[in-house]
Amino acid sequence: MPPHRRQMFRDSVHPVRDSGQYVPVDVPDHGHEMADGVRLVPAPGHTPGQVAVEVRGTDRTALITGDSIHHPVQLSHPHLTSCVDTDAQQAVRTRTRTRLLNHVAGTDTLLLGTHFPQPTAGTVRSDRGRFRLRPEPGTEIPPTAA
Repeated sequence: MPPHRRQMFRDSVHPVRDSGQYVPVDVPDHGHEMADGVRLVPAPGHTPGQVAVEVRGTDRTALITGDSIHHPVQLSHPHLTSCVDTDAQQAVRTRTRTRLLNHVAGTDTLLLGTHFPQPTAGTVRSDRGRFRLRPEPGTEIPPTAA
């Protein structure tokens, strides 16, 4: 494993594991219901076992992209990969982003882009074969007080 990947694991995975919060879960192709209204959705390509998280409320659903979609440009170009993907070709081959975006496009499901700059949330629309994020009013992060 390259040094930068080892560092990523030391920074992000090992503290979770070392604190006893790391619980591996096998997620089948159709997803895994963790609790009422919380489903893990497979999103291969970024790291082994990468998932998105679908959260269903009484009147609305949200999909937290995690690392499966790193930047909003990947909505209009789902084949683009990120330099931190451990198996970028798997993400392309399995059509991870396209599958997730097709699932939410044209619905009122709120897409929460974990790494997106503002706007970080919105609904997805299909537009001439590409996806677009329609920002959700009220999801802006307020500026911090100086």
